[in-house]
Amino acid sequence: MAKILIVEDNENIRTIVRMALEMGEHKVIEAADGLAGLQTLQTNPDCALIITDLAMPVMDGYEMITRLRAESAFANIPVLVLSAEKDASSALERGAFRIIRKPFSPIELLETVRRVLEA
Repeated sequence: MAKILIVEDNENIRTIVRMALEMGEHKVIEAADGLAGLQTLQTNPDCALIITDLAMPVMDGYEMITRLRAESAFANIPVLVLSAEKDASSALERGAFRIIRKPFSPIELLETVRRVLEA
């Protein structure tokens, strides 16, 4: 299946997302913040999808999405946002594909990933 990058500072949430994606037979790589996510993409340009949190240290998800959309090599990779923020709509304005609210259902996450990858 697809290679998916998870960008999330909370290790427990990264683990839950990774386990759900691996149940869907996806290959998963991980980064703990937006800057590490961008660096990870440099060595994994074949990622089909990025799943990111917004509130993270070093570089937040908003800035990471903005930088992704500015780089032609990564501009078309869909980004799903996992967020507990009440108003995360500016992530959509910056180029995120969809927002999934925390707490989330792993089944909902897998279904959303399937739909995004098929689109």
